Amino acid sequence: MADLPARVAFGKAFTDPKYCFLTPIGRMLDLLNEPAPRPSEFLPKNTPLMAGGFTESGVRYLSEKLEPFGLKATGVGGSGSFSSTQPLQPGSAVGVSLMRGDIQLGALGTVTWVGDDGEILAFGHPFMQRGDSCYFMNKAWILASLPNLESAYKVGNIGETIGTITQDRSAGIAGKIGQGPPVVPVYVSVTDGARGINNSSRVEVIDDEVLLPAMLDAVAYNTVAKTIDREGGGTARFSFRIDGRGDISGPINVQRENMYYAAAGIGKLINQELVEAGTILTQNKFEKVDIYGVNINIVLDDKAEVAEIISAAVREKEAAPGDTVHIDVQLQPYRAPKVTKTVLFKIPKEQREGKLPLTVRGGSSLAWIQNLLRKQREEGCAGTAEG
Repeated sequence: MADLPARVAFGKAFTDPKYCFLTPIGRMLDLLNEPAPRPSEFLPKNTPLMAGGFTESGVRYLSEKLEPFGLKATGVGGSGSFSSTQPLQPGSAVGVSLMRGDIQLGALGTVTWVGDDGEILAFGHPFMQRGDSCYFMNKAWILASLPNLESAYKVGNIGETIGTITQDRSAGIAGKIGQGPPVVPVYVSVTDGARGINNSSRVEVIDDEVLLPAMLDAVAYNTVAKTIDREGGGTARFSFRIDGRGDISGPINVQRENMYYAAAGIGKLINQELVEAGTILTQNKFEKVDIYGVNINIVLDDKAEVAEIISAAVREKEAAPGDTVHIDVQLQPYRAPKVTKTVLFKIPKEQREGKLPLTVRGGSSLAWIQNLLRKQREEGCAGTAEG
């Protein structure tokens, strides 16, 4: 294979960027036969993720979430796109992205080989080394190659989707020009109640059971950061809806509404249940669940709308299985007079005779999602959770 081309692919950190290591095209052609990954002591070249439409704090938060995947995000300002009629050919720039829309997230590389049927090989090094994959393949335009003490990298624009990347292994990436990958539409609406400002983000995320929860987290956080334009705490009302379908249980609709307070870092607190729900659904060990859409609504205020539970008492002295009891909960709101709220609790019909311990606590518990999955397994049908 000595007469075939090779692709610049690897480099050592903190060395002269004019020196590099190559991946022969022969090794890359093996991608079409799905070879096993090989370890590498070198740093893959040109794989920093370009985050378009992210705020500065949004990029930092995104990098935290991507760290377990060995990725690092670099902010590139807006999320504008471009279109080109030029076909891909060896030496062309090509983009690989995980998210498109008002917010973009992807990387740039170089095409090594293009087949007659639209198959391509590119990069000469792994993107995430996920093996079988399903990323957006995009047109791309290189603006500059930036020197860096650790490792030089390219910056540019990621354009329209032109196909799907199906292999991501040690020798490079492979895909096919044509139909794009399956997507999960995500809509996030955020309102700053203190200033009366609303922002929203519409994106499409690749349908990846491992990456999807982190992408939902990053999109929601970034939209919050862009809207409130401040650091600190406050109160947030958070609601979301996830629509999907399970191989066994059929249509699934998960809805959740909750309220959060934090003296600092409210933006990082509110997505916990969203991430938990997304993780449990996409990585469900009982059945495969396809997500069709995610809608998120967040209203924030800088006020401390929080109260401490002082006491709780049940009105009824005795009750039978199936009865509804009244629980009077005394609360101490922040800098306000005490109030009493009454909570209704229905005793399970299968409850045995004797004392029944009850726990009264705040609403930020993830027990609801566990109950949802338990009901789905027992009933074998769609489930809805509300809180």
